[in-house]
Amino acid sequence: MNRKQQALAGGLCVLALAVVLVGSGRIHKLLHRAEQEPQNAASSAFDKREWAARMGNPQAMRAIAADLFGHWKRTHDEKALNEAVKLWLAAAEKGDSISQAMVGMLYDEGLGLQQDAEKAVKWYRKAAERGVTMAQYNLAYCYEFGEGVEQDREKAREWYAKAAAQGDEKAQQALKEMEAAQQ
Repeated sequence: MNRKQQALAGGLCVLALAVVLVGSGRIHKLLHRAEQEPQNAASSAFDKREWAARMGNPQAMRAIAADLFGHWKRTHDEKALNEAVKLWLAAAEKGDSISQAMVGMLYDEGLGLQQDAEKAVKWYRKAAERGVTMAQYNLAYCYEFGEGVEQDREKAREWYAKAAAQGDEKAQQALKEMEAAQQ
């Protein structure tokens, strides 16, 4: 598994796990509260998030997509993956930078979408320009190896540096490797 595949796998897992854990923590708290309160607080909160997503709130769309993606990872339910992809695409189109990074990963890996390196680069760039570290790293990798974009080691170095400045250890390592290769 090369650096990019490791980053993509790690990024998908970390992002999905973080959102699922946050979501499941909220769900647990809401369910506990629902046991304590007869008016069913959990149902009300889920309804509000679903309503917000239907009204076009990109953060609500992203949260539901992450829940669906987590469900797909556990059950391999393709319907859940397809719904997650639709929601991430909609949220990405509305400018949600995390969703833009996820759409880039989906295109890059061919998860729920036809694999397309050029479209992956398009979405990575949108998210990277808005400061999403994972997207900065993945865009740098695409430039370094010419995946979906013309190979450009200088642009790769610039994007790795931006991700490294935000503390991304893989980007820091990639910069060291690029410097060592030049010597």
